Amino acid sequence: MARPRILAILLFVALLAGFPEITRADRFYSVHLASYGKLENANRHVNQLKHRRDIVFWKEIQIPDKGRFYRVYVGRFSRRSDAVEFWNQLNSEGAVNYFGVYQFATPLAGADGKSSIDRSRSVEFPKDPIQEREPHDGPRFLDNKDGTVTDTWTGLMWVKNGWRLDLLSAVDWWVATHQCSRFRLRGYSDWRLPTVREWKSLIDPGQEHPALVTPHPFENIIAHMPYWTATGFHPPSGRETPNGSAARAYTVLMYYGTLNHQAKDRLAFVLPIRSIE
Repeated sequence: MARPRILAILLFVALLAGFPEITRADRFYSVHLASYGKLENANRHVNQLKHRRDIVFWKEIQIPDKGRFYRVYVGRFSRRSDAVEFWNQLNSEGAVNYFGVYQFATPLAGADGKSSIDRSRSVEFPKDPIQEREPHDGPRFLDNKDGTVTDTWTGLMWVKNGWRLDLLSAVDWWVATHQCSRFRLRGYSDWRLPTVREWKSLIDPGQEHPALVTPHPFENIIAHMPYWTATGFHPPSGRETPNGSAARAYTVLMYYGTLNHQAKDRLAFVLPIRSIE
């Protein structure tokens, strides 16, 4: 009877002495930097940290009797001790004014640089409007100086600013398609959501935050939250909603240029596109 008791005591002492932390693949720790009552302020703070190589994101929370807030977090650590060490570094730089290390039970979409999608099963529109062309000596992207960018390789026109004031908030998929149909810029009225294939034409997996081909004239591309695509996701079983449309749609996270999919009633940002030929 004495031996099991001694082993238990030794194990307890080892834990107190800093025995390696047990972690799960779906758990990580981040440092809370600031809280904002307005989404645009949280996004502005995140975009200001783009020069850092750390994962930066925000989360929406509801505080009783105070309302909705958006918390900005930085870093992704599998062990709490690593997050605390990072907080100490930020504290020495004067970047934080209180101790805030939080645990999250689910990973950030695309934060590990891997796509959870089997790309061989990607479902795209039967008539994808993109037209691949041979590269040429001139610049690929033309900044039209009117808020639009022309991709001369694909014959597509994109909105230059990835976070316009008139497309400020993340919205569900139906609102996103409606916003594009009503979007007007420089006299054009045929804007729409990009397909998966069209988004892929902009992605360079060798780049990050954002994972765009370079050089490019785009600005304010959101990297920590997904953008909607027009492409519906159908599970391998082929199960569909009663009206025949997909209940989920593909999204793209421009931190590493990874694809994912989510329910259409979830939120993502909007970057309109139009075909010029």
